[in-house]
Amino acid sequence: MTKIIVSLLAFLLTFFPNSAFLVSNHQNLSFLGKDTINDIIVEAINNDDADTIESLFSQHTKENGDNLNQKIKDLIVAIDGDIIEYYDSGKGGDGDVSNSTGHLKDTLWALYLKTDTGNEYLLYVSWVIVNTADSSKVGMKTIGLFDLYQNPVAIVYNPTI
Repeated sequence: MTKIIVSLLAFLLTFFPNSAFLVSNHQNLSFLGKDTINDIIVEAINNDDADTIESLFSQHTKENGDNLNQKIKDLIVAIDGDIIEYYDSGKGGDGDVSNSTGHLKDTLWALYLKTDTGNEYLLYVSWVIVNTADSSKVGMKTIGLFDLYQNPVAIVYNPTI
């Protein structure tokens, strides 16, 4: 059903490309969801696959994040061992703002990771779900790795916007 709605919204956007309502709904329905994104990230980390993680970033971040792929590789290397357990740690928050310039909806969450070597980490992810003012900013904005005691290990991209 979701695929049909996304397809219909995409079709309508060809006729009404400046409709903030249609753009917002299309972007919102295109969000994969935290669980799916977590699965993709963990599998990519375990497979040393920086390219897959990079593909999750927004176009804006890909264009403005210096040495993005290398920073992702550094984050992967910073994790000692293979991830054997992970779950949403319940930390984070959501933002949803609409005003005359558009609609912005974003989310931040933390993922608890445990490796086969006994190390434990928190992986923070921030994601822009909807941005009707600048669709190039939709996608992952930041990913950061902290040891269990919240000490920064690797932060891939930390935009000021």
